Amino acid sequence: MTFAAAKRGHFASNLVGELIIADIGISDRLPALRDVTVEVATDVADLIPQRDPFGHKGTFGTVLVVAGSTHFTGAAALSGMAAYQSGAGLVRMAVPQPLHPILAGSLYEPVWLPLPHEAGAFAPASLGVLRDQAGGFDALLLGPGIGQSEPTAAFLRDLLAETELIEHAPLVIDADGLNLLAAQDAWWEQLPEHTVLTPHPGEMARLARLDTAVVQADRIGVAQRSAAKWGCVIVLKGAHTVVATPDGGAVIIPFASDALATAGSGDVLAGCIASLIAQGATPWDAAVAGAYVHAVAGSQVAEWIGSSRGVVAGDIPRALPRAFASVVE
Repeated sequence: MTFAAAKRGHFASNLVGELIIADIGISDRLPALRDVTVEVATDVADLIPQRDPFGHKGTFGTVLVVAGSTHFTGAAALSGMAAYQSGAGLVRMAVPQPLHPILAGSLYEPVWLPLPHEAGAFAPASLGVLRDQAGGFDALLLGPGIGQSEPTAAFLRDLLAETELIEHAPLVIDADGLNLLAAQDAWWEQLPEHTVLTPHPGEMARLARLDTAVVQADRIGVAQRSAAKWGCVIVLKGAHTVVATPDGGAVIIPFASDALATAGSGDVLAGCIASLIAQGATPWDAAVAGAYVHAVAGSQVAEWIGSSRGVVAGDIPRALPRAFASVVE
């Protein structure tokens, strides 16, 4: 048991059993209690956009997903379906053209935007078609499975320079989008306002020019300092995911489960966050709620199949609706 707020050492869940936080009347307005908080389901429920029973697909927003390459076809599918299963009204999938027939054969709901490519990956020629045909959208997800080829790196640089497109709606960058950013100097200066970055520890290390061990030794501090420097919301994934905001605050997601330690689970999280933004949540609220519900979904899948062993990323999108319901209700 601890008083007023959890302390940083309490998140060493391999050493701490059940943690009880007791209220003894200390004001929660004290700076030490404001900077780092622990989310609970009742608080997260308030961050999730409500559903309008009289709404239509436009009510619940459009997510534009720019994802996938020949080697990472599944990343596009996972992020797109997560966006739908988190409640988005419409998901528009921009993918390299060779991926379109593969994905469209099993994903019936998205609107497809096949783009010109080089060797099955995005290239500078992709941008013109994307710019002309993107249409309206309420959140942009960039990066899952796009690969790190030089043509794709050039595509990313050109896309971030397209201010009319890139500033149209909040931006979520994940996976290879982060790796390609990290290869550039002062990359954060290219980001629009209302950007969310979703790195795992290795990606965070590359973005911050640190060793992964340094990131893991001070996850909260690294996330807070980086969010302030880069001017964006950071979701530092891992056991007890840290969500940090540019104003110095941070939230701890109180889950540590190896059920989510599987390739593609981060693509699902990115799609979930983008979906919540499209539905009207702020980037900060979407990041916190998305990370929490994603963790709940992973835990529920492990419970359903009887073990965390064998959970795959494709299980998680289908679990998201029930996870949202368990948090909201």
